Amino acid sequence: MDQPVAASTPHSRCVQRSINWSVAVLTALRGATNAELRGHAGATVYIEAMSVEETSGSIQDQRQPRLVQVAVTKLLGTFDHTIDFPADQEFVIIFGPNGVGKTRLLELMRAAVGMKSFDLLHTPFSLLRLRFDDGSKLEFVKPEGVEELPLQLAEDDADAEEPTGRVCEVTLTRADGSEEGHVIRTAWDARFERWLEVATSWTQIDSTMWRDSTDGEVLSTGELYERLSRVYWNSPPGRATARRRRMATVPDGIKDFTATVPIHLIETQRLMAMPKPTSREPWEDVPPVSYVSTVTQHSDDLRAQLSHTVTSHSRLSQQLDRTFPKRIIENQDKTSSDKMIREQYQAQNELRERLATFSLIDAQGEVELPANELGAFEIKALSTYLDDTEQKLAVFTGLLERLELFVKIMNARLVRKTVTIDVNKGISVRSKETNALIPSESLSSGEQHEMVLLYDLLFRTDPNSVVLIDEPEISLHVAWQQQFLSDILEIARLSELRFVVATHSPQIIDTWWERTNELTVD
Repeated sequence: MDQPVAASTPHSRCVQRSINWSVAVLTALRGATNAELRGHAGATVYIEAMSVEETSGSIQDQRQPRLVQVAVTKLLGTFDHTIDFPADQEFVIIFGPNGVGKTRLLELMRAAVGMKSFDLLHTPFSLLRLRFDDGSKLEFVKPEGVEELPLQLAEDDADAEEPTGRVCEVTLTRADGSEEGHVIRTAWDARFERWLEVATSWTQIDSTMWRDSTDGEVLSTGELYERLSRVYWNSPPGRATARRRRMATVPDGIKDFTATVPIHLIETQRLMAMPKPTSREPWEDVPPVSYVSTVTQHSDDLRAQLSHTVTSHSRLSQQLDRTFPKRIIENQDKTSSDKMIREQYQAQNELRERLATFSLIDAQGEVELPANELGAFEIKALSTYLDDTEQKLAVFTGLLERLELFVKIMNARLVRKTVTIDVNKGISVRSKETNALIPSESLSSGEQHEMVLLYDLLFRTDPNSVVLIDEPEISLHVAWQQQFLSDILEIARLSELRFVVATHSPQIIDTWWERTNELTVD
């Protein structure tokens, strides 16, 4: 059977030189009677698995707590909602009429676990409680009667004993019953907003959003604080409230706990992205912002990720090659057999073919091992060689599974188009009839939404995260909607993710009504 052929790259040539050198050493050590051993092989074990084994005492023995319930009262000043999320389920669904706060609840969950004080304090609610399967819980309470008071853009209240502004009390109850508390205050919020108006080019356009008059960029107050906080705290109003800024520091115990339960929010606006930010002061002129296609941005990101992985592989190959002859001589492994060597060799060749599909490595023609049974020295040398090869290519394995699932799902959805990925071009879409490249902006809205959502889940979300997806049905054909949760299950099992899906679509829910939580107006 013909082998797939990948374009030669500097990386692939480096791999071939490494292979040739290794085989030459094998041949020299064994002598002329073994000159036929010129084969090479791939890998079957992901290198991250090795690091897990090495740190099993600290990682495997400390299972992350699983979110099992979210409860909120007086969301938007009106709604009480509870979402149950059994620990053994990969996803739950929330649905309900417009206006009951589905999106705001997802945003609030992200703000809580991320300890985003600005978003927590500017979202109306009374109590938010997150429960976990180990008995721990995280509570956020806004005391009644504490209102935001006007602050002056001056330094006369810098030493005030009682802080003013919005307040949120945070309490972590651990599995052993111990508690740790924190109070989030925003005495400086009004100062920051006033400072934006008088000292920068940003103009407020509604209660939470701002526009930069120099380039038209629009950001929320929270996003602006993240970007400009360093400049603000060096300004007079910022220095005046530096004491209160120190009060806002989250205790390490709470930060450590929230770090074990990462939450990732995928919002409804997915198709356009801001270009990568550049460092600038707020008063500096900048050229007009040009939004870019998220599909294009993801393709660039993936190409960089693949390039980084290839570099890691090359570096590891060089390290192993330097000690290869010494380790062949010292290898005292007596457990391998002729059969084991041949099975490992075949498995590695099959993996190489999969890697070649994405141009991560050359697809080498298979070189047969000797037909006669391998001798003791041959087994010893090949055992060392194949173990080295596993380490060299193991860098790709976890990434390979995600690449294959991305291509599989996308090619099952697209009509008369095909998606390919390689280390040089990133993500490419081509016509099946003409093989012509199709620009990302020429894809339909539904195709782009599917690609962006899938990429986000497979390549931009940390393992073991709870992923919040808002309205996945946007622009998707009914048949695609019905397949959505099946895709989610595959992704959940590959990346160990759990999902909260907010939807209006009965086609998204399909046969999964037992997983639903209805948000009502009562």
